[in-house]
Amino acid sequence: MLERSFDEVSVDEIAAAARVSRATFFNYFRSKEAVILDPDPAMAAEAVEILAARPSGEPIWESLTESVIDFARRNSDRLTVKYRITASSPALAQSRRNAGQPFWDEIRRWLADRVPNGPYARFQIDLITNIALAVADTATATWNPDDGPDALAELLRMGFDAVEVSGFR
Repeated sequence: MLERSFDEVSVDEIAAAARVSRATFFNYFRSKEAVILDPDPAMAAEAVEILAARPSGEPIWESLTESVIDFARRNSDRLTVKYRITASSPALAQSRRNAGQPFWDEIRRWLADRVPNGPYARFQIDLITNIALAVADTATATWNPDDGPDALAELLRMGFDAVEVSGFR
């Protein structure tokens, strides 16, 4: 699919490349777009693992920064392919952000355990998550996959450093 744009490749071609019938393809995916955009449960599980490995006393923003960068490095091959394919299709490019929602849901759950309870806990969780999401969106929109995964990690670190959230411990 990387030789041609996503829009130029048919479901029949994808099924043939996977050596399955069209009917079998639709047993696993609801659409051609789902092949690229449906969340991978293994990636959400990996996010949980990465977040859980951070030291409990580490400042929240530092933990979050390192977790997002670690996740991007571990999944660089998958993210590179997904980025290249979605960049070739305007419709997919707009949907790419939604595909990462399970990862950000895990971030929110993790933050719920780290942010002190109080009247503004939900606000703090949403604010921290949305700032981190803005950093990730900006980094991936700027990133050129030809520059490799280290370039994405550098953009992420620059973004997280630029908006470092203080007071969330």
